[in-house]
Amino acid sequence: MAKPRYILRKPVIGDEALIPRGNNKLTALAAFYQKTVYRDTSYPAGDGFGANPIDLIADYKLLYGRVNDNGTPIFLAEDNLMQLQSDDKKTHFVLNFVAEAYEDMRNYIRSGINRVDTKSVYIDIPPARAWTSLHKSYHKYFDDLYTTFAGPYMNTKLNASIVDFDSFMKAWMDYAKNVGVLFPMTRTEYVTSRYVSPSISGLVVEMVEGVHDDDYAKYVGFIRDNNFAFFKNAANRFGFKVDKNAPWRLIADVGSPPMLEYLSKWGVDSVDSFFTTYYFSAVDMEIQTLKRYIWMSYDRFVVQAPGYAEPVECPKAGAMITTWTERPRITEDEFNEKYSDAYWLRVLVYLRAIETHKQWTQKKFERVVKKAQSYKKYVDMHAACDYIDREFRSNVDEIFVTRKDLTEEEAFDILIKNRQRQPNFIF
Repeated sequence: MAKPRYILRKPVIGDEALIPRGNNKLTALAAFYQKTVYRDTSYPAGDGFGANPIDLIADYKLLYGRVNDNGTPIFLAEDNLMQLQSDDKKTHFVLNFVAEAYEDMRNYIRSGINRVDTKSVYIDIPPARAWTSLHKSYHKYFDDLYTTFAGPYMNTKLNASIVDFDSFMKAWMDYAKNVGVLFPMTRTEYVTSRYVSPSISGLVVEMVEGVHDDDYAKYVGFIRDNNFAFFKNAANRFGFKVDKNAPWRLIADVGSPPMLEYLSKWGVDSVDSFFTTYYFSAVDMEIQTLKRYIWMSYDRFVVQAPGYAEPVECPKAGAMITTWTERPRITEDEFNEKYSDAYWLRVLVYLRAIETHKQWTQKKFERVVKKAQSYKKYVDMHAACDYIDREFRSNVDEIFVTRKDLTEEEAFDILIKNRQRQPNFIF
């Protein structure tokens, strides 16, 4: 009988090894065990331990504040942000009702009511990190995608094949086919990916800039603090949840009675109206985002590489000579006039199908494209985008299971393998 490969002992209360020591420097097996220690035994939860935390890792709660109650990816209407009072001379923003709840909670904590330790880390909770802009983050992310395309991905043959925007687009879509298995291409998919912080929701405040992979520091520095139970209960009192995996992070529990009371002061009386008041549907803005970023990418490519060389046989010289041809630029107005909404709906469906790993036939792809174009023609663009959203809404498993946290070497190996694998449909 073969010996088991691994012998894992499940940690239980009372173990001498109860203190978690997980971090990103451990081996895979050691990291797995230490994360189990932290997950199962370190955080005091349940009856008698006060308010339970929110776990952004378990049960796909990482999507909290990034999808609405229908599962549609969303992003913040930034005109509803309000600045928090800060001690670090930096500006920190959250949604207006969250700011009011946080300031009231901070005053309550500073008052010392029910506090048990005057030397605690939870004597005060000044904000150290809060809202981050999705749009700035995606801009940087897309820039990295382009840089990889124009750099390591590009070769002499591919470069020579790009003679105008149409051939650039063909090369870009081939690139998307290869990298989409690992990296989202659209902002809609990026919103729900691991590559963006939960703080884009406007619902998150962090009292320190903690190290997320250091379980020992979380446990000893925060969870074992004498005022931790007081802090958790104060959070619950004002409509916040403590992040189990970052006990210095507070997340507004929008459906809680205290937070709904703060919302009501801003004319919002339910969770449903909260989403429609404070967020946009990501897919509704996707077409204009794609058009803008892809046009900018082509223009940047032409500026960086104004022409291309190719060998041509010269009968007069009786030899091969190299010719140089200039690539044409196109203004944004010319670009928008030439490429219709029907074209961009096809682009969007293709990219969404690639990045959500749809195993479609060409017939299925064409059917979805045609239906989206029909919605645009006979209803409007919103109806077309809403239909596309419904086609790709159930991709949560792809986000959290297929897209693992990979090293650069692992990601590159997968990228190379994918260059040899063709999908069942083409653009």
